[in-house]
Amino acid sequence: MIQKIKKSLEQKNSYALGIFAALFIQLIYSGNFVISRYSLQNGLEAIDLVALRFLVSGFILLPFLHRMGWTSLGGLGWKRGTILTILAGFPYMITFYSGLQWAPASHGAVFNPGSVPLVVYLILIFRRHERFHSNKVFALSLIIVGMVLTTTAKFSSEPKVLLGDTLFFASAISWGLFTYFTLNWNVKPFQTATVISVLSLIFVPFYFIFLFDGFGAASWTHVALQGLLQGVINAIITLALLAYAIHQLGPQLAALFSPITPILTTVLGIWILSEVPNFSQWVGIISVGLGMLGFQWISKRERESTKPPFKE
Repeated sequence: MIQKIKKSLEQKNSYALGIFAALFIQLIYSGNFVISRYSLQNGLEAIDLVALRFLVSGFILLPFLHRMGWTSLGGLGWKRGTILTILAGFPYMITFYSGLQWAPASHGAVFNPGSVPLVVYLILIFRRHERFHSNKVFALSLIIVGMVLTTTAKFSSEPKVLLGDTLFFASAISWGLFTYFTLNWNVKPFQTATVISVLSLIFVPFYFIFLFDGFGAASWTHVALQGLLQGVINAIITLALLAYAIHQLGPQLAALFSPITPILTTVLGIWILSEVPNFSQWVGIISVGLGMLGFQWISKRERESTKPPFKE
């Protein structure tokens, strides 16, 4: 009896810690949108953030890739490793941070994570792994309507903001393809992060030889903090938390926390960046969050009642 009670308490504690990890991940994601936008407004460029991210994470994870083996990149293979690096490594991050350079942080949180379910769903339909589902289409319609309301609102009518939103959408397509391939290839999270971070080191010498300008007007303290945020917290710690949350909650339940990002990013953007959405934008942001939640919930119910994820 005592053992059963002890086991039940341990399960509850693990479940609670899993929820905490999932919530903390969303805080990190949301904070990254806002803090990166702040840095881009105060001396740093998009390419600076990209270089800092992979300079730090690449060298930290380099010994781990060496242990995995260079010949096959730990079994992933150079072809797949290169594809994933293009989709989620330095080319993706240049596009994403360039979007933040031109558009508000809340737009990034709406367009980037909001578009990913749409992109993945269309890929699955095109590859005949998925069929049109009326409830999913409705949820995705909420996301599309929300993005339209967000980008056509009052303070986002400037061409530079529209350019930023376009870059966010392009980065979402890239991340959607990355998500599809990681699912299809059954790639382990740590292996993926290690390969992408190390292979993205190829951008660092190019940056320092041709693009480096001394980090503009940013202080070295600012630069060091961004290196910690981008290269350690976002690239490594978030991955560990995600793996823990998935282990404790399961991938379907862990994914249900992602709709928090657009709302939380907007709130942080108001507080830190003074980027206050108007009524139309708030409707759009909430619409995207509800659409993401609905899509993830429907997907969770489907996975629970059908076979495991597809494999080719």
